[in-house]
Amino acid sequence: MLDETHEEVSWNGSTYRTILETSASGGAMSIVDSVTQPHLGPPRHVHANEDEAFVVLTGDIEFWMEGKTFHRGPGGTVFIPRGREHPFRVTSDVPSRHLVILTPGGFEGFFFEMAKGGFRIPEDMAEVEESAQRHHLTFTGPPLAPGKGVRIMKSTPTLFFATAALFAICGMVWGVQMSASHNYTLAPAHGHLNLLGFVGMAVSGAYYGLTPRAAGKRLAFVHYWLTATSVLVLIPGIVLALTERGEVLAQIGSLLAVASMVL
Repeated sequence: MLDETHEEVSWNGSTYRTILETSASGGAMSIVDSVTQPHLGPPRHVHANEDEAFVVLTGDIEFWMEGKTFHRGPGGTVFIPRGREHPFRVTSDVPSRHLVILTPGGFEGFFFEMAKGGFRIPEDMAEVEESAQRHHLTFTGPPLAPGKGVRIMKSTPTLFFATAALFAICGMVWGVQMSASHNYTLAPAHGHLNLLGFVGMAVSGAYYGLTPRAAGKRLAFVHYWLTATSVLVLIPGIVLALTERGEVLAQIGSLLAVASMVL
């Protein structure tokens, strides 16, 4: 039966092809050949009826099961008993192909229903959960985020937006101080704080909010720290340059700002 060709369907960043039908085992088990794209994986969930075993063929996968995180590469295996809360996420930059062995069989029907209906998470959760209930599946939380266990990937845009708000407050306070003193000598530094600190951070936050796949990558956190550091270095550097105390810090900050834009 493993050599038979069955229909392949795609859903939620993965493809599924049943290579051992439930009927072929008398209901005892089924085997699904699945490929999941880089940095993706399902939301946290629980199977009430099925034990689930994974055999990783290509790529690397991070698994989380009830507070414990572990990784498997090609040739690695994982057994998840029924009733145990878990998600997984592909951590490699190449897709992961893996076999999913379900005992007893039958749950593979969920994948085919999702693909046939073209249902999306979270847009079509009512339809997704209706099918999940019939297949004894319960969603319990968000997907895995890089290196943080169960954590929604929206942490990246939140970080950008929160820092943008902080820089905006600093800019407003500084602007009020300049207006009250009628001293606008440092206005160029104030303008750069508003542009790079507030606008730049907010635009990046919006981008990562609209592209969760990019937000889940380590590069997003590198981008955040590089952008924040460039502002913290450039603004004092401009102040020093305007007060004729040297331009080195401003030059370093400018290079960091350009690097953050390239990312």
